[in-house]
Amino acid sequence: MICETVNDKEYFRRGKNSLLKQLLILIGQLVFEEQYRSNIEIQICDRTLIDHWAYTLSIFGSEIKEGNFTEIYEEFISQHCKSYDKIFYIPIEFNPVDDGLREQDEIFQSEIDSLIKNLYDKYNIKYEIVSGSLEKRCTTILESLSI
Repeated sequence: MICETVNDKEYFRRGKNSLLKQLLILIGQLVFEEQYRSNIEIQICDRTLIDHWAYTLSIFGSEIKEGNFTEIYEEFISQHCKSYDKIFYIPIEFNPVDDGLREQDEIFQSEIDSLIKNLYDKYNIKYEIVSGSLEKRCTTILESLSI
């Protein structure tokens, strides 16, 4: 959504991003979620605030630690994530592909995945693991949501 709004396909790429841009992604996620929350029965997002925070920590962790902001952000983010009815965690089952938006970097992919899982565990945020083919993932999620 943000890439389209600012018309910048490389918005997310390391070296093209900034802490200010990354924090805008966090705010954008909140705005998107809240904008539709009261008008719908089920809201499904492909990312949570924890996902965006993991990227923020990975790319800009040293900047955030300078001001002792990590704990403040994480408390806010973890409390918000606990408001979700369900979180589905999809483990890495294939290598990333450079699609012009995201990078093809298996080490970075693994690092982000590890950060996400560690944050869920650190803040006792419950999630359901969903794996397998795209069809199996969809079936698992729909069954979990009783749809």
